[in-house]
Amino acid sequence: MPIPLPELDDRRFDDLVEEGRRLIPTLAPSWTDHNPSDPGITLIELFAFIAEMLMYRANRVSDAHKQAFVRLLRGPAWAPKAPLAEEIRDAVLDLRDEQRAVTAKDFVRRTELVDGVARAWCLPRRNLQSTAPDAALRDAPAHVSVIVLPESGSADPSAAVAADLAPRCLLTTRLHVVLPRYQDVRLHFTAHIHADRDDATLRRVILARLSAFFNPLVGGTDGLGWTPGRPLYVSELMAMLDAIDGVDFVDVVAGRLPIEGPTDRGIWDVPASLPGIRVFAGLRLNPDELVNFVLDGSRIEARRQATLPRLE
Repeated sequence: MPIPLPELDDRRFDDLVEEGRRLIPTLAPSWTDHNPSDPGITLIELFAFIAEMLMYRANRVSDAHKQAFVRLLRGPAWAPKAPLAEEIRDAVLDLRDEQRAVTAKDFVRRTELVDGVARAWCLPRRNLQSTAPDAALRDAPAHVSVIVLPESGSADPSAAVAADLAPRCLLTTRLHVVLPRYQDVRLHFTAHIHADRDDATLRRVILARLSAFFNPLVGGTDGLGWTPGRPLYVSELMAMLDAIDGVDFVDVVAGRLPIEGPTDRGIWDVPASLPGIRVFAGLRLNPDELVNFVLDGSRIEARRQATLPRLE
């Protein structure tokens, strides 16, 4: 259906004449005769008539004007090929399509429309193609980096993403499209399971749950995917393991940190109840890094309890 045109001004002749009468005491206090026979009132009525006629014309947008507006949206080479009402409708509907990449959401939305892309993230003011070791942490004005996660079995879609985004960027934007980097992480903990469960079977369940927990598509505590740069905390890891059916409780391996990664990435906490004592709380990742859970070198045990838990 055609788009209804707005009423640009709904005042009529009587409204304009009355408005003119109300202004007389303010603008001309000595003018006291406001009867229709007064020449000044005649002039007000004349001006009201002309103003009403001009407003009527303003509310009547011609087809030529409508075509000019559509041409502004479509470009100078546009020529009508359908009824004008359909051309206006299609031009307005096409405005909903994302044609520019300005905000981080714009970059992600456009990237995830490219074939072979499973997930995308955007890091404004970062140059991830820089050779600097701290490129992910260094502020880079005018640079925008897009991290692309390929679909399983797909080739690297970075070139296709760059070709799609480049003409949509602002003139001064320096675009970088890269694949995510992975930080190797090893885990060390013991899961104490109920006496009526098989330890080998439950260990396989734990490993599968860990693999899903770090998945960039379905991982994380909310199941919406593990995002680059998200820290890995001991508390949320233990809470996830405790929630597995058959696990009674989880504790760390003596003499080992529960999460093993780069030594300079540790997150340490000083509990108020233990002043002067640092407690390992988690592992920090760079903004462009995902977790790569490495089983080789990890120490994950499923130890069955000697007796069943007591029912209260």
